[in-house]
Amino acid sequence: SSDIENLLRANAGVSHAQIVAMTLASGIPTELLLPLRNSGRRGTSTWLQYCPQCLAGDEHPYFRRSWRLATKVSCRHHRCGLRDRCPSCQRRIEAYGQSKLVPQHFCVHCGFDLRKASKVIISVAAHLVDYRIDQMCRGASVTPEHQRVFLARLLQIPTLVMTHTSGSLLNFSSSTRIRCFEKFADRVCVRIMRDDDSAVWPSPYRAESAGNRRANTLV
Repeated sequence: SSDIENLLRANAGVSHAQIVAMTLASGIPTELLLPLRNSGRRGTSTWLQYCPQCLAGDEHPYFRRSWRLATKVSCRHHRCGLRDRCPSCQRRIEAYGQSKLVPQHFCVHCGFDLRKASKVIISVAAHLVDYRIDQMCRGASVTPEHQRVFLARLLQIPTLVMTHTSGSLLNFSSSTRIRCFEKFADRVCVRIMRDDDSAVWPSPYRAESAGNRRANTLV
């Protein structure tokens, strides 16, 4: 709210532009946000992911906005998969659940330093799928209606590629979504849009009709 923003500006010395840049309202497709859950059962999604190497490299470790997205499964800078649980106790990341004020890169359940978590291996093709989807979600020339349909189809990826898995991409853990993206990337000519959509979808959303391009290009 404006009252909270005014308090932050007065007491933290940050500008309106800086505050907007730190919120989810700035350029983040809310349809892809991982849900905030009361439990973090094995195999299900949790609300926040992280890259241990990013946290380790920060002067003051912080969680990136993009780590909240269901389509974000890898770190562009370190070419590794994201985690959504503490590797020590296997519980979800709850930086907001601190019983005392401690740096947020420590697990609130067991105190493990998340910066020391091991690297998650992800295929190059799956990493490229992640990157391409991010590019397409930022497409400035895309109409709201086209984006709505596109985002809905992204959330159907598990149903398209996982034999015994169905449901929205929002429902699954980071490790399961990484497997989805790897299978998605391995399939030849995987289509997000149907053939009859291609005439109305602007580039870069337009899918190629020829069957000789791999899924990791997406465009």
